[in-house]
Amino acid sequence: MPQQQRLKWTQLRVGTMVIIGLAIFALGIFFISGQEGFFRRRYKLKAYVTEAAGLRQGAQVSLAGVAVGSVERIEISPYPERARAVEIVMRVARAYQHEIRADSRQALRPSDCWATAT
Repeated sequence: MPQQQRLKWTQLRVGTMVIIGLAIFALGIFFISGQEGFFRRRYKLKAYVTEAAGLRQGAQVSLAGVAVGSVERIEISPYPERARAVEIVMRVARAYQHEIRADSRQALRPSDCWATAT
């Protein structure tokens, strides 16, 4: 009976170490990827431009030089009245929502591969 008890304790320790190792690995990947945070509230913001050369999905979105979000999608606009327009969908932290107004303008920096709102 003591042999079986020892085996269960060893299995429990190994299982615990594996779970802790996976959690540390997941956090490491999260921090390396540069994401904004799991629990940060965000909203979608769409911009239409004629060309998005060099801009990539996941690129940083900044407001006055401060990183506020990332590019979620880059697609051809689904609206026929915006012929040949590119739709850029960005996820921006809700904390900056009051700073970005309807008349804001965006600028693409293809050399740096990021978008900015002014």
